[in-house]
Amino acid sequence: MLSVARLPFPTERHTAFHVTGSLGLLWDAPRAAFYRFATVSGATVHIDNFDNGEDLDTDRVVVAMRDAQFLLNVSASGDRSHAARLWGPHPDTFEGSPPSMVQYVEEMLDATLHVRLVRRSDGATLFEGTGLRGGLEIEP
Repeated sequence: MLSVARLPFPTERHTAFHVTGSLGLLWDAPRAAFYRFATVSGATVHIDNFDNGEDLDTDRVVVAMRDAQFLLNVSASGDRSHAARLWGPHPDTFEGSPPSMVQYVEEMLDATLHVRLVRRSDGATLFEGTGLRGGLEIEP
């Protein structure tokens, strides 16, 4: 599971502030090892086509999460034409009135995900795999 988001904290009249955070979880069954990455524990995140001022690709994303011991690389791509439209608080509704829920979040349920976990001390790959039919949501 991987989530990187900028979450608004609205009040009745406006958005009070935003919090940007990340959370990554990986269960490696053969090793019986659980790896956690989170903003609150000091992990950093780099997202291609978000951090570099490049144009946003809304069908594909490459994320690298790094903590003191490990590097987690995830590349994901999906087909937005097959996305399910979900309810969410639209950013345009935050100012001036209570935020409203609208159907605008497009979640691709056919995403291909490639995951690689590397130990930073020696560069050893601890886990690598590709998953099919994952969920992927990319919103600007």
